[in-house]
Amino acid sequence: MTTEKSLFRGVVEKKESSSGKSARGAWTKWGLKIDDQWFSTFDGALVLDVKEGQECEFTFEESGGYKNLASIKVIALAKQEEHLGAVAKLPDIWTDREAAIAAAHEENMRASAYENATRIAVAKASLTKDPAALSMDNIKKVANDFYLEIKAKP
Repeated sequence: MTTEKSLFRGVVEKKESSSGKSARGAWTKWGLKIDDQWFSTFDGALVLDVKEGQECEFTFEESGGYKNLASIKVIALAKQEEHLGAVAKLPDIWTDREAAIAAAHEENMRASAYENATRIAVAKASLTKDPAALSMDNIKKVANDFYLEIKAKP
């Protein structure tokens, strides 16, 4: 565990909860094992997004022999090095977030337009009552032509 003033950093090895009732009512205690030490909180919202294997920065207060979490922030997956090799192999366009979003949007639009073109091609083929029009090759050709027509429009 590395420290920087009162800010600590470590990998969440285990996340557990226990519940019960007391004179004050029902309670749930959350425990995080980070670098072989347990830290806890009764604030479920504080640890809601924290998962085992993630690297976190956190602060805590020690009271009565307990290490009570005061704040916690997920930094990255603890095994992020494994992912860096995969990212390095991606084309440059995929390392740019905006370009990746635009490419995904374009692919979704293309798939949606092609799906609609296919539906229209099937409907047109059904209306002709010509068995050849219902062939898969014909439907693909009509769908592709229609898709190209849609794509050409602004």
